[in-house]
Amino acid sequence: MTPTFPAMAAGYRNMWRDMTVTRAAECEAAARRILAGRARYQAVERQTGVPWFFIGLLHMRESSCNFAGVLHNGEHIIGKGTRTRLVPAGRGPFAAWEEAAIDALRLKGLHAIRDWPIERIGYESERFNGFGYIRRGVNSPYVWAGSNHYTRGKYVRDGVFDPAHVDTQLGTLPVLRALCRLDSTIAERVTGRPKPVPEIAVGTGAAGAVVAAGARSGWGALEWTFAIAAAAIAVAIAIALIRAWRRRKPADLPPIEVNETATAERAGAAEEGETA
Repeated sequence: MTPTFPAMAAGYRNMWRDMTVTRAAECEAAARRILAGRARYQAVERQTGVPWFFIGLLHMRESSCNFAGVLHNGEHIIGKGTRTRLVPAGRGPFAAWEEAAIDALRLKGLHAIRDWPIERIGYESERFNGFGYIRRGVNSPYVWAGSNHYTRGKYVRDGVFDPAHVDTQLGTLPVLRALCRLDSTIAERVTGRPKPVPEIAVGTGAAGAVVAAGARSGWGALEWTFAIAAAAIAVAIAIALIRAWRRRKPADLPPIEVNETATAERAGAAEEGETA
């Protein structure tokens, strides 16, 4: 029976948290190859809704990010008028890599998934390759190779498992860790953390209240544009009022009332070190 996502989610989340990348330089190099293909992966995301960096991770595993290889299994059949022979067999023919990638993702139903936290990425990575490693009591190298969660054991061919074989490829999640470090937008999508509030100097009064309210509410770019404009108008009005006050004639000023008690109390505070 195929393991379900609810049953597996906590395991992927905990292993991601406890993961130590053991081949960091290789993971960074692989992550940079994925970033180099971002535009093509994003084109497929627009058609399927599957995160472009996840598509890149699958492509890394299946064909080392070579766009001659289909996303299904890495076979070099793009533009050749032939179909896949390996699992899944009989797919194609495909005129373009993007066409093949969309077919591979839809075949696995990945286009129907709306939320992609780290546990979903781990689960769908392993499901894409197959859950055979669970039956062998081995963490899937497809997901974990290049980290402390994998040592040995690999399906060297479809359905053929070698317990002593060490996978020299990298797993999707160690490379994802490198992607998160290189691109903060990927880290945000994976962790679900909100973008930091822009650091905007705010004043007091109505202008400051407007901007502060926006900061608390997590406004987007459009809201910030209106808020900053409103703040600027409020500041301009305040400056105009101050200038008008300073230009008043002496006759317009109210008489000064002296409260000797209050003046003495304020003077005493200043002597104790408080600013007057």
